[in-house]
Amino acid sequence: KELSQILSALNRIDPEIKENYREKLHTMLQNLAKHVEVWPPIITSNLSINTTHSRRS
Repeated sequence: KELSQILSALNRIDPEIKENYREKLHTMLQNLAKHVEVWPPIITSNLSINTTHSRRS
C-alpha cells in the first residue's frame, strides 16, 4: 500500500521517473515471488566442505 502511495505521489511530480521506479519495483516483486515459490527455500552455499574423514594421530 505504501509503495502504491509513493508511486502515486511521484507520478504527480515526475511521471517519467515514476515509470522507471514502477518497472524496477515490478521486476523486484517478480524476483521475490519466484524465490518464495519453493518454501522452505533451498539452502545454497559457495563454501566447499571436505566430507572425507581424516584420522588424526
